[in-house]
Amino acid sequence: MNTNDMLCLDGSNQKVYTELCSYGFECSDDVERILTFLNQNKQILKDGEEIKYYQVMPKKTQGMIGLVIINHNIYVNLKCSTILLTALFLDIKVANGFAALLVNMMGIPENVIVKFDEYHGEKCIIHEAMIKKTISVNVLDRYNGECCNNHYKCRYNIEGKCKCTHAKIQEILDQFTKVNMFKEGDGLYTLQW
Repeated sequence: MNTNDMLCLDGSNQKVYTELCSYGFECSDDVERILTFLNQNKQILKDGEEIKYYQVMPKKTQGMIGLVIINHNIYVNLKCSTILLTALFLDIKVANGFAALLVNMMGIPENVIVKFDEYHGEKCIIHEAMIKKTISVNVLDRYNGECCNNHYKCRYNIEGKCKCTHAKIQEILDQFTKVNMFKEGDGLYTLQW
């Protein structure tokens, strides 16, 4: 398996959650959080990636009366890197085997542990990069000084105003470029995961 491999699963929610848990997630609640986040933020998905929830009506058999229980299914077609990045973004613990394998394939040095620091603005910048794919130090300018992620406990959020400077954003981008999370070219940073 490599980071561009697509993980394709289809079936009941329970079946899909159990399968994803076997890849190194501790519990089905973590898997549900990842899939819910990606389903609610579909702009993060890359070409060919998809999450689709659907219902399956049971076949009517003789003697069935009145009560029908609808089965809830899910179709998942995601890159392994999308799953890992989302897990890291949501602070979900991934078993060492799966995480180590993917991190190694992504070219991240073994001694680097990736955790996005909410307080120092990293989580906000990564969130914007997940949506836009390519960003620059001006990534937050479009919000005209308003905090775009008020739910984060960030030191740069002062009463709803974002005080994160271009210099700090540059520092964050450079830090993650060193661990191959971004590729830099002409002042633009492209998310590699």
